[in-house]
Amino acid sequence: MAVLSLIDNTYFLKTATLRHGSLQVEVGDSKQPFTFYPQAKLMRWDNEVNLSVRLVDDAPLQAAVVTEKDGLISWEKGAIKTQFYEQPSSDDHPEGGYEFEVILASKPASNKLQFTIQTKGLDFFYQPALTAEEIKAGDFRPENVVGSYAVYHSEKRGEFIGGKNYRSGKAFHIYRPKATDAVGKEFWGELYIDVLTGILDITVDQKFLDAAVYPVVIDPTFGYTTGGGTYTTSASDDLLGSIFTSPAYGIAALSLSAYTRSSGSEGYVKGVICTHSDLNIISNGVGAATYISNTAQWRTSSFSTQPILAASTSYLLSVAIQNGNYLYYDAGDADQGHFDDSNSYATPTNPTDAAHNNNKYSIYATYFSQYDTSSRGTGSSNPQTLSYTCGADAKLLVLGIVTAGSTIRAGGAPTYNGVTMTQVDSDRSATETCCE
Repeated sequence: MAVLSLIDNTYFLKTATLRHGSLQVEVGDSKQPFTFYPQAKLMRWDNEVNLSVRLVDDAPLQAAVVTEKDGLISWEKGAIKTQFYEQPSSDDHPEGGYEFEVILASKPASNKLQFTIQTKGLDFFYQPALTAEEIKAGDFRPENVVGSYAVYHSEKRGEFIGGKNYRSGKAFHIYRPKATDAVGKEFWGELYIDVLTGILDITVDQKFLDAAVYPVVIDPTFGYTTGGGTYTTSASDDLLGSIFTSPAYGIAALSLSAYTRSSGSEGYVKGVICTHSDLNIISNGVGAATYISNTAQWRTSSFSTQPILAASTSYLLSVAIQNGNYLYYDAGDADQGHFDDSNSYATPTNPTDAAHNNNKYSIYATYFSQYDTSSRGTGSSNPQTLSYTCGADAKLLVLGIVTAGSTIRAGGAPTYNGVTMTQVDSDRSATETCCE
């Protein structure tokens, strides 16, 4: 349950801190404290990424009525009303969501609702209707996902030990809105988002609005789910995965996790990591078998010996299937998905004959930085300078100094980028050398 507080005409909600990243919601505009605006701002990973959506107000000089009761926040002006409230976890929204509901008291002049949208650090992927070929192959995209947008971190993916868990990088899912009139008649609306121009539009069928019994409720939902909104049906010995680019430093992978469930009989999957350039499995790149039940959730395949991934390199993160199962995904970038239907679950092989698709499979790696001990320097200059740059997420730098002779070094503490380092132990000396 979220905690709700009101400060200067903005409501602040903070959900529980989830393993995959804290989530905050603001209703109103904290940057404009003197007026309440019909706006919702969703933030993830300590506001590393966010999006703000605001209903365009056609009568800005007219006063609005704003109320809040039991977590439901209402803004009403003339014949239009907005309601903001949390959605609990459900089959449609496995990890909950936030509702930005628009209520029309009478037939509007236009069948298009207009919103502004502002974002930070996010990429939006439109989810079209499946093709006949995809449906025949066993893919399934729910009605509320067709015409929706999957929203991903523009740069980060995976779980960094000691840092944040971005999972597959998915931050939100903006579902296809549905219009419902006072007697329960429903019609799917059309959602259009253009981040570059800051536009979010919802179009409702004009014939539906003409015949509707008012009030009519239009319900765009912002889902918190981190798994893909679509699943594909895989068979035994299939291998499926998507491209992942490693950080700007070497990493060691502990495991691969995939959002999946069985499609009938329960079975197992194994995580498999390949270099993308040649689709060869890397050393120690096959994970342990992990059990799959008929409940969709994240499943983890661990590596007994951690495979090493080079810095800034493209890899294929994939799973090998024992029995048929459902692997979840969102429509993503062109050719980022790989599918090999002639592999081996028992002994995965290089998927060099894999076909490509646009699927952003819900798979990610859990990893930690590989220790870098390769930088050494010698010399007799005073001061002595060593050129070295720590990795982007480095937490600790250890420097050892060895000097010739039995006289302990008299200089001050060394520095890194102008920051003085702290000595953690006393100087040691022997007959011909000293160290610190």
